[in-house]
Amino acid sequence: MTQHLTLDAVHSDEVGLREVERQSFGIPEIEQHVHRQNKPVVETPARQRRLWRRWQAHRDALHRRTTWPPELISEWQLERLAALVDYAYNTIPFYRQLYDRCGYRTGDIVTWADFDVLPVVRKADMIAAFPALNVLPGVDPGSCYGARTSGSTGVPMTLIQDDLSAERWMLNRMRQFEMMAGERLDPSDWIYNVYLSTWSFTSFAGAYPTFSVSEACPPAAIFAHIQKLRPKVLSVFPSFLGRLAACAGDLSEYGVRCICTNSESSSRDERDAYAEHFGAPVLDEYASEELSIIATECRRGHYHVVEDRIHVSVVNAGPDGIGDIVATDLSNIYMPMIRYAQGDLIGWTGEYRVCDCGNNFRFIDRFLGRSDQALKSATIGRVPSDLVMNLCDRTFVSYESRIAEFRVIQRAIDAVEVLLVLREGESSASSSIVERFRDELTNLFQHPIQVSFSYVSQLPHLASHKRRMILCEVD
Repeated sequence: MTQHLTLDAVHSDEVGLREVERQSFGIPEIEQHVHRQNKPVVETPARQRRLWRRWQAHRDALHRRTTWPPELISEWQLERLAALVDYAYNTIPFYRQLYDRCGYRTGDIVTWADFDVLPVVRKADMIAAFPALNVLPGVDPGSCYGARTSGSTGVPMTLIQDDLSAERWMLNRMRQFEMMAGERLDPSDWIYNVYLSTWSFTSFAGAYPTFSVSEACPPAAIFAHIQKLRPKVLSVFPSFLGRLAACAGDLSEYGVRCICTNSESSSRDERDAYAEHFGAPVLDEYASEELSIIATECRRGHYHVVEDRIHVSVVNAGPDGIGDIVATDLSNIYMPMIRYAQGDLIGWTGEYRVCDCGNNFRFIDRFLGRSDQALKSATIGRVPSDLVMNLCDRTFVSYESRIAEFRVIQRAIDAVEVLLVLREGESSASSSIVERFRDELTNLFQHPIQVSFSYVSQLPHLASHKRRMILCEVD
């Protein structure tokens, strides 16, 4: 029978340790790698009960919002954005100074054209302003929900958010899991989180308990634990699924109804292959620390923008329609992120289209990840990373390649190095597959390039601790 977390175990070191030991089912590696809550905002029973009441009150409305007609979504968003911009202008010094320079006055957001001419904010701006200028005056950042960006760009940034914003993040995530699973979750259903840290809440007052464990935990131990705990949802890095697949098969036999990938780039073909292996749909989440959950993949393979949490637009779009994502978090009032460019490239028309899944939120056509994942060609400019990832799927991912892991790195405008980790017992990669990759990558660049291959025992660690399959080092 599924076991519930007890509220008495929350943030009581002695009792909490016993609770962890009980839910770990005596598996030593799980006990060593389980994440304990260490957030600046203590997860008290009162906070959990408030989250539970909020979910009970708004669950149906959250699902209904995804079916709103386009004109209602647009009207609702513009009203929220107008209020948020006025609030930021009148309370946050950073936005007061920024908008004064362009002549803004309270109430100026009347149409979408008014909002679209506001200045774009970038990471360097927010770092320079923190915390004196871009945090609500009187708020102590050390006592708020917060996070640090992964530092994948080499420049970490501190983020904070208010209590309600953090709770809405959890509510949106629960709605996302129900949509991915194709069914409503029962309060007794476990959620299994393999990540760098815990989420802000471990349960909704005992309902939907979440077990968080480090990605460094041995996959075999996690598989053994899943068999005991029988979670309904598995949230995990795509790269961890590769390690888990080596020791685990059909997870649906142990209660898993959906697998949500996050934080790292993965291709649709890769997720489909894992879905077949694990017996459960593998769907992706596009999120960031700065902007919360941006888009979630539906069971039809579309990345639907979470339009009741975030507004998305694209700037600097090229002829292919791909440009820089600029987004606004509609919820956070302690440190608003308004027209924030986080450095990702997407294909986005902004048009409303019908999706068979029933979700009316608009969807991203192409998601290319960080701008430093897009290789650069002297002939055509940007080489979209999704095309390169698809090429990797057709070559390196195949079993015949004899390759376990890989990383494609552009060292110069005409030089690409591919790092290869071979499967255990193999002495070389398939020469035909390597040559096919070289030829097709050159075709993508549309000019001669040098493609070299290097064998390594393991891929070099990155500052973000996350997988990056494609990197561009060309300025």
